[in-house]
Amino acid sequence: MSKGALTRILLTRGQPPLYHLREVEAQIYRDAKECLNLLSNRLGTSQFFFGDTPSTLDAYVFGFLAPLYKVRFPKVQLQEHLKQLSNLCRFCDDILNSYFRLTLGGKLAPLQLVSVCM
Repeated sequence: MSKGALTRILLTRGQPPLYHLREVEAQIYRDAKECLNLLSNRLGTSQFFFGDTPSTLDAYVFGFLAPLYKVRFPKVQLQEHLKQLSNLCRFCDDILNSYFRLTLGGKLAPLQLVSVCM
């Protein structure tokens, strides 16, 4: 991202521009942690974000959280933060256990879902 583009983004958020890569990286991590905290607060003790059945939002959030939760990354700062949010970890585990199965090769494969149209 160019310095000019970054400056415009930060100014539209009402913040002064960041000039050093470390400042930019630190701000991105702060924003990402805040996002995880907000998701955790919204989920609370519920199984899914809007009750007892999964919604499109659950699928969308799972698509972002599952890799962060399960994949090994060189920088683990955000992953460690996610693992401290037990309800989001449970959310990922529940979806993995309910909608995916382990294949012989040790990879996850989606279960075949059958829909009935009337």
